[in-house]
Amino acid sequence: MRYTGLTAAFAAAIALAASAPAAHAQKALVYCPVTIDAGGCDRIVSALKSKFADSVDRGFDGSSGTLDLKKIDLQHYAVFVVPSLAD
Repeated sequence: MRYTGLTAAFAAAIALAASAPAAHAQKALVYCPVTIDAGGCDRIVSALKSKFADSVDRGFDGSSGTLDLKKIDLQHYAVFVVPSLAD
């Protein structure tokens, strides 16, 4: 039962990426609470990399290779907010 939510969130992220033709020249920004679910974030980032020519950045608090969401300019991103996939 708990994998239904995981599958639905993953499918929603892929559907959004596939339906964003205006985002060809933009990077994707994935909200990655790395202290909670780094593995789930890795899967989402991997799935989105092929859809965005400028790659995918991870946003959180600036730790563990993420960008600090308080300090970055979000206008240059097609933003994907992905909730934690952990229980």
